[in-house]
Amino acid sequence: MVVLESPMPRLGGVMSENTHDAIRAISAASGRARDNLIHEFMRARMGLFKQIAWGLCRRFGHSPDQHLEDFASIVSMTALKMLTEELEDDALLERIENWEGMLRVQS
Repeated sequence: MVVLESPMPRLGGVMSENTHDAIRAISAASGRARDNLIHEFMRARMGLFKQIAWGLCRRFGHSPDQHLEDFASIVSMTALKMLTEELEDDALLERIENWEGMLRVQS
C-alpha cells in the first residue's frame, strides 16, 4: 500500500497571534485605526481562507485549480461577516472557543 501526501498546499494558515486578542484590539480601536486593524486581520489570515477554500472545493467536487479563488472569496466574506458580528456583540466572541474552526463550519 502506498501512502500519498495530501496535495493540499501549505498556504500559511498558522496564526502568529491569538485571534481573540486581535479581535479585542480591533474592538478597542476607533476610526481609521480600526479600519486598518480590520484590514490587517483579514490580510494576515488569507492563507487560512485559502486552506478552507481548498477543502470546500474538494468537498463539493470542484477543481481547486479553477475555483480556489471563488471559494476563497466566499470564505473571506464569511470571515468579515463573523468579525463584524463579533465587534457588535462582545458576548458573541466570548462564546467562540475556536474562531478558525467556527469559520470552517460557517463557510
